[in-house]
Amino acid sequence: MENEKGLCPSANFGMNGEKVFGMLGGSLGDRRVIYLKQAVPVQQIDPAKLNGIRPSEVFRTAGRCVGSECANHDSASDQCSLVNRIVDKVSPGTEELAYCAIRPDCVWWHQQGGDACLRCAKVITQDLLAPADIAEARLPAGHR
Repeated sequence: MENEKGLCPSANFGMNGEKVFGMLGGSLGDRRVIYLKQAVPVQQIDPAKLNGIRPSEVFRTAGRCVGSECANHDSASDQCSLVNRIVDKVSPGTEELAYCAIRPDCVWWHQQGGDACLRCAKVITQDLLAPADIAEARLPAGHR
């Protein structure tokens, strides 16, 4: 993996996000991530060209997993509780694994394998119109 913890596929653009690996696509009722063939460093993207849209509403960004500094870190298991909730609460969005440029270094892949990948395209980092299952899965314990 790229670093000790690996890459978080739900990093925030411009905060800890380092690489864009997908873009929002689909229709309003069926939005999903379309994966890029190659991850792009966030420095190559000019947010000013998005006409006021936040980058996290357009891109899926991966960044170094910050472990215990993250609200989704489960200190008891030293795992990402977000991916555990997603696998538990969200139905797969596809039956086949899509190509993913960050998979070899992805924390979610290493923790939940293909079960995480089959749901990943349904996860949009900042989604004000998220379906109920995704909205519920995003909330860490104690924030519901």
